[in-house]
Amino acid sequence: MLAPSYFSQYFKCQIDQAEAHGQDVGSAIRTLYIDRDPVTFRDISLHLQGYNVQPRDSTHFVRLFADAQFYHRRVFPLPVFPSFI
Repeated sequence: MLAPSYFSQYFKCQIDQAEAHGQDVGSAIRTLYIDRDPVTFRDISLHLQGYNVQPRDSTHFVRLFADAQFYHRRVFPLPVFPSFI
């Protein structure tokens, strides 16, 4: 099993709280708003769907890496390109 991601942890905590307080789980879950770069998030979303995401340049590589850490994706399969370093 993979370590919990930002997303799974966000919803799991709400489900656990609702169940502990006898609330309806479906109505207890809040909307998740994400204030990150939408272009990078699109690529993170593609990765979470199982697609292979390749960095386009060094800036894109850094943003993917930073957002992978933000979303608690410790195992984000980004290839290391020496020209990006």
